[in-house]
Amino acid sequence: MPHFQLVTTDGDALGARELGRMAWPPGSVIDVGPDQPDLRVIHILETNDEHHDDPEWFPVLVVEPADKQARDAPLRGKSAPPGEPSVPD
Repeated sequence: MPHFQLVTTDGDALGARELGRMAWPPGSVIDVGPDQPDLRVIHILETNDEHHDDPEWFPVLVVEPADKQARDAPLRGKSAPPGEPSVPD
């Protein structure tokens, strides 16, 4: 399972997380569990892993709390975030 470092737009490190897919384009929403707010990906910081097999190397996702109403908008036929399919009304 892919690992990512999560950092808030305020610079708070949320630590490394195992996420269920490889691609998290800006606008994607990460469901981090029932006791925590969902997070919206704002930016991806690509770092260089020269060895491509270093278990300590993870891409960094810059995130902010996601509003549930905004998260569900693509499911109601609105524009979906890049890389996410939209569903017609």
